[in-house]
Amino acid sequence: MSHKHLEEGADPSAATMFTSTGRLRHTEGAGLIVEVCQGLTSYYRSTIPASMPHQKPRWPPHITVVRAGKDKPALEQWGHHEGEIVTFGYEHYLYFENNYYWLNAWCDRLVEIRTALGLPPKSRWTLPPGGGHQCFHITIANTKFIP
Repeated sequence: MSHKHLEEGADPSAATMFTSTGRLRHTEGAGLIVEVCQGLTSYYRSTIPASMPHQKPRWPPHITVVRAGKDKPALEQWGHHEGEIVTFGYEHYLYFENNYYWLNAWCDRLVEIRTALGLPPKSRWTLPPGGGHQCFHITIANTKFIP
C-alpha cells in the first residue's frame, strides 16, 4: 500500500488531497472494508498533541464500505470484491468530533461497490463521525473511555 499527493490539476481539491491504495477484505458478519496502511494512520496519530489524551482505535486501520450487522447487502453480489486493490483520496486535515479523530476519504469505486450490493452510496456507518461530510472516513484515534 502506498500513498502520494494527487497530480496538480487532477481535481479541484488537489491541493489538499493525497491518494493511497488499500485491499478490500470481507469481515465476519458480512462486512467489507478497505485495509489502510498502518504507517498512514500512525503518522496522523503522531500529530495529535500529547496534551490531548487519545488512544488507537480498536480495529486495524480501514475504511468501512459495508458495516457488518448494520448494512444489509444483496448477497448474490457478495464476495466478488475480495482482495481487489482500490485507490482512494484523503485530506491531510485531521478532524475531531464526537470522541473521534479522522481523515475524510473519497473513492468512486467504493460507491460503485455499495450500489452493486443494493446499498445507498453512503450510510451513517460509512460517513465521518458527526455526518457533516458526504464521504468515507479513516479513524485515526478516539477519546472513548479516557477520563
